[in-house]
Amino acid sequence: MHSSIFSHGKLFLRCTAVLLVLLSYPATAEIDSTKQVFLDSLELTLRNDYRLCSGDSALRPLDELLKWKKTIDRICTDTTYPAIIRKFAAETGINPVDVRPCEIIRWYQDIEAQSMESTRLLELERKKAIAGYKDSIRLEKELRGTIRAPYDLKGIPFGLSQRCFITIAKRNGLPPLINEERIFRYDNFPFGIHRYKAAFHFNSDKRYWCYELESPTVVFDSLNAAARPQVDYLAAQLESATGRGPDHVYRVGQFDIVPGRLSICRMWNLDHAVAYVGLARTGNRFYAKTIVQAKDLSHIDRLGAPPSPLPKREGN
Repeated sequence: MHSSIFSHGKLFLRCTAVLLVLLSYPATAEIDSTKQVFLDSLELTLRNDYRLCSGDSALRPLDELLKWKKTIDRICTDTTYPAIIRKFAAETGINPVDVRPCEIIRWYQDIEAQSMESTRLLELERKKAIAGYKDSIRLEKELRGTIRAPYDLKGIPFGLSQRCFITIAKRNGLPPLINEERIFRYDNFPFGIHRYKAAFHFNSDKRYWCYELESPTVVFDSLNAAARPQVDYLAAQLESATGRGPDHVYRVGQFDIVPGRLSICRMWNLDHAVAYVGLARTGNRFYAKTIVQAKDLSHIDRLGAPPSPLPKREGN
């Protein structure tokens, strides 16, 4: 069966050689009509093979087609070609005699490309699995050195490294974060029945030590109707988590709320953290805010400093 394929390939190789020789004649050389017909027939066959095998119906320059044909011929005369033919017949059930050599080669190249892509994807999955395993081991090791507390936001304890924070955040189904070096931000963070702006702060050792939640901003006319109820809601969440009321409660009037600092309404002095809930202002807009800071991490920035709102924000 395969001998006829090889004969066909050899015949076409000879025809290609003839075509190359004839094309090399000087422009002044006389070519009779028979030879011209032969050349036209060869060129037509070559163009047809190229179109069927490549799917490209554009009118390509003849030298480009000859270059393509040389590549096909080189593969057809390679010692690996018989194995390619056997593989084609076995996997497609098509008699190789019924198709062009270039079609077999294209089929084989497609199969090889798919195999390489599958291998690449498998390798990526393998590396991803190894990286995930290493991240899990690293996370479990770090978790053993942290203090778990009921006020941990989304179950993430203070003291974790940034890398482990990302690992546990993904594991807990948190939305994609905005990485700003020592602050991880979320613009649409789910908490209870509401959504907030959230910020997770890291100290100079890149250890997680503070989180902040901010409600949507409102105009002054909605301060009592929208912002203060958010203070009550955030405080209720902390009371529920800690099982205790605040250590200090402060009355905050409208003129106590100034840009650049948190006006504290509730404060908890916990065993390993201090928590604040209050009102803040940016421009002429007001919002509720929670700040929880760890007490007992070494090298914590601003340890003991009064809470401050997030950097100036616009709109909601």
